[in-house]
Amino acid sequence: MKRKFKLFATVASLCLSVALMAFGVYAASTVTYNVSGSVSFTDVQVATSWTAAVYKEAAKTNKWAGTDGAYSIDEAGSTSGTPNWNPDITFTTTDKVAVFVIECTNNGKAPIAIEVSGAGIAAIPDQLTVSMQDGVDDSLGAAATVGDLGETNLAPGSTYTVEITVTLTLLSDTLEETPLTLTLTAKPAV
Repeated sequence: MKRKFKLFATVASLCLSVALMAFGVYAASTVTYNVSGSVSFTDVQVATSWTAAVYKEAAKTNKWAGTDGAYSIDEAGSTSGTPNWNPDITFTTTDKVAVFVIECTNNGKAPIAIEVSGAGIAAIPDQLTVSMQDGVDDSLGAAATVGDLGETNLAPGSTYTVEITVTLTLLSDTLEETPLTLTLTAKPAV
């Protein structure tokens, strides 16, 4: 009788251990981390079109679902799309990279100035890295904020691109949500 009881107790302990281990693996694989925020497109008396998207890798072939944005204004002042883009990304253990790509095309007949301002997105040491570049100056990979991109002149028919690459290096449930804030303004060149 004692042997049967010990055998039953051992089997029960083994089953409980396996169940707890399986739950632990499930919990570790379902940790998520969010990046959300707002990007505003402003046009001041210039004809431009904006497009925005977020990709899952540097090759820019696979988009995060629901992250496309578009806005345009013509020379008469008519607009289409929405001037605010609100990407919402949820990183997981398998999706750890987000490349925010924002493009502005000068559809007018005169040069325009593109001004990039805002806090951007903050890196978190040992957990989240952020790099930025624009179509004019690729040396901004370690810029402190997106606002460091400043102002750039854009010729008629040309496109200006801002890329912000966010890489999650440590997925932890202690990370706080990181907001992306950015304003892009198109205006007549001085």
